[in-house]
Amino acid sequence: MIAFLPRTAHSRDVSNNMKNQLLILLFFISLFSCSQEKNCSDFKTGTFKYVDSNHPNWIIVRNDSIQVEKEKKTNIELQGRLKWKSDCEYSLTYTKISDSSNSELIGEKINVTIINITDDIIEYEAEMNDKVVISKMQKIK
Repeated sequence: MIAFLPRTAHSRDVSNNMKNQLLILLFFISLFSCSQEKNCSDFKTGTFKYVDSNHPNWIIVRNDSIQVEKEKKTNIELQGRLKWKSDCEYSLTYTKISDSSNSELIGEKINVTIINITDDIIEYEAEMNDKVVISKMQKIK
């Protein structure tokens, strides 16, 4: 048989103290986890690489208004102008391409929307000439 003892003032104080400590701990855990959450604006600048297997050797360097993509093995380089519509949406217009076989891309506009962020990887949707591609890019610097 289990005997329940009556609550004393001391047991209520201990119980309330433990509840307060638990609430404070939960508050700090949620504050820390929110401060670590990535935002689209974290990906406006930096050095990136494509995550998909179709573009394993491409490195992308981006500042707020210019993006340079370079293929490490062939040294093909594409330069483009970025125009941010919001923190998660931008357009990229190619302005210079070192490979003359792809010169038709100059002046082409790609509309990009970041649709998901996991750690340092963004998943994005890119639309150009009624074609839509969903891919991933990882921030490496």
